Amino acid sequence: MEGIGIDICQGDLDRAESKRQQRKITNVMFQHADATALPFRSDSFEVVLLLEDVLAYPSTFGKHDIVVSELRRVLKEGGVAVHESMNWKWEYRWPYPPSDISFTRSATNNFTMHRIRRDVSGLEKTQDYEVLPGSPLYQWILEQEWPVSPQGVNAQLEVREYTPIPEEWLKFCSVS
Repeated sequence: MEGIGIDICQGDLDRAESKRQQRKITNVMFQHADATALPFRSDSFEVVLLLEDVLAYPSTFGKHDIVVSELRRVLKEGGVAVHESMNWKWEYRWPYPPSDISFTRSATNNFTMHRIRRDVSGLEKTQDYEVLPGSPLYQWILEQEWPVSPQGVNAQLEVREYTPIPEEWLKFCSVS
């Protein structure tokens, strides 16, 4: 059996090729391609695998009908297509970090935390929290270096939550 792996990201293809060579796999090759315009003849494959939630990628999001049409086109009659999709609800449960957090500072030093997570379909879901004064999270926010806007105000702080905010800190927030 032979296989062709495609990706729109050349860096990912380079890493895959490196691992293929390390493992001495000879029946797989890699090619740069977009799932919305597969560079293969119709009726070419018995099996097509879409791995790592391809339909949620920016290049294919909103183009699901095009991707599915391309899958149908390249599959032989009776062929099988398998789509691996992440369970976003599981992935973004504690202790897994959400994608982004931003804090907004009011003129009276009150803070709002805007947290972006993904729902089970992979779509962004947001929640705003008021951070209670005197709490550990409030103190942490005060200690951060805030960027200064062109207006000279440092009213927005955006962070990646690489290390999850301790759950006990979130007890000091109220949902807005």
